[in-house]
Amino acid sequence: MQTYTSNQMQFLKHLAESHPGKTVFTRSELLTAKDSLGYSVIPVWVTSDASRKAGRGMFQFPELGSDLANLSVREEKRGRPRRVTA
Repeated sequence: MQTYTSNQMQFLKHLAESHPGKTVFTRSELLTAKDSLGYSVIPVWVTSDASRKAGRGMFQFPELGSDLANLSVREEKRGRPRRVTA
């Protein structure tokens, strides 16, 4: 069973809220999401995971096909904090 960080869950929840029912996203949609959340780049856990690639410039998120509340979350304080936009 895969576990997710709180930042990963926030990214997944944002995608689910902005595109209900969708599980495959274009790079452009992910760029919009990262800007909305204050990231400087699309998260590496998305772009470097070969299993997420769904074609040229397309990324899949099978987690969005189920209830996000059932995913296992771990608290992690690593990495650089995101920019908070007002």
